[in-house]
Amino acid sequence: MGNSGVFAYSYGHGDSGQFGTVMSYISPVVGLFSNPDIDCSGVPCGIAHPDDNSADNALSINNTRFDIAAFRETVVPEPCAPEDILTLENDSVFGVVTEAACAIEAGPSYVVTSTADVTFSSNESISLNPGSRVETGGQFAATAEPGLVP
Repeated sequence: MGNSGVFAYSYGHGDSGQFGTVMSYISPVVGLFSNPDIDCSGVPCGIAHPDDNSADNALSINNTRFDIAAFRETVVPEPCAPEDILTLENDSVFGVVTEAACAIEAGPSYVVTSTADVTFSSNESISLNPGSRVETGGQFAATAEPGLVP
């Protein structure tokens, strides 16, 4: 491929001092891909194909979307086994508390007190059920992301 894009129109676009799309190397940069169908500072953000100077990265992305989607196989993690789900209920917590599990369910009556700093980390889900609450002054953070907890 050398220095060319996937298609003849796979280039950024801009007008020096006015705007430059992503991949154009022109300042000031706007957070847009070249596309003749949208507006940048009162002019099209690209040049339509088949013009010799065409610039339409939005079309390039659209035309390669299936190849990009197939780049890596989709991995769907196994759901959490019932014994790997941490259930927290009928408890008031104080101080620094960190809980990590495949999935976490809190409530009813799970209370993060005003002096608590609680962090939940989960691979699958975190559910705060009716009756769970964080008191004023209490700190609560939660992250659910596949592979987060070993």
